[in-house]
Amino acid sequence: MKYLKYIIIILLSALIGGVIGFKLKETRNKCLKEKTIENIELYYLNEENAIYTVNDVQNIYLGKQELRNYENVFNSLEELIERDFTLKKEYEDKTVLYELTNNKTYQDKDINILKCTNGNYYIGNTDLKYTSSFCKDNKTKKFIRTYQVLNLEPSIDGAYYYLTLRAFQSDEVYTIKVRKTLNENITENKNYEFTFIYDIETKDKINTESISSIFNNTTVLKIEETDKIGLEQTQETID
Repeated sequence: MKYLKYIIIILLSALIGGVIGFKLKETRNKCLKEKTIENIELYYLNEENAIYTVNDVQNIYLGKQELRNYENVFNSLEELIERDFTLKKEYEDKTVLYELTNNKTYQDKDINILKCTNGNYYIGNTDLKYTSSFCKDNKTKKFIRTYQVLNLEPSIDGAYYYLTLRAFQSDEVYTIKVRKTLNENITENKNYEFTFIYDIETKDKINTESISSIFNNTTVLKIEETDKIGLEQTQETID
């Protein structure tokens, strides 16, 4: 009986330790999952809606062309869903989740697409599901920066321009790709005002003094020729 008391104490200690260990592991895994699902990046934005990627999904192709480079990105995304996806789940507020059924376009990586009732989309891996982090209303702002076009090259299909740009009093030179329909009369060595739109939740990623930073974190809405020179040029910052 003397030893039985110690045995019981040892067993209870092991049991309590196991429960605590399990709880800690469960909490840690839960936190890791929540942290992972919060990895949301802006993929494309217009004045009304946005497309986000989740969990490091990056390149989304429709045929051989990146989705964001299409004339009407949201119509193209709907075509993509209709062609390669099936409905997986519909939520109470009519938000719907689609899963990939034809993965040839995505380099054999399975992805899901969440379509919100407010017109936004989230594209992620198969862990993607509807949470409170998604489907929030967009909060966007615009700003204008002026660049000189140093060089212009049309794309092979003639739908895009490759523009090499430089801002006044800046040494940075950067080449970007824009739809020709934004301005079909762009000429080398002239100055143009570029109107950008951005999600205010991602503004910390934008350095308005860097051409590459701007074009990688915003969407171009307009390109207009300007006769302003030097310090007269419009070079807006973000709030």
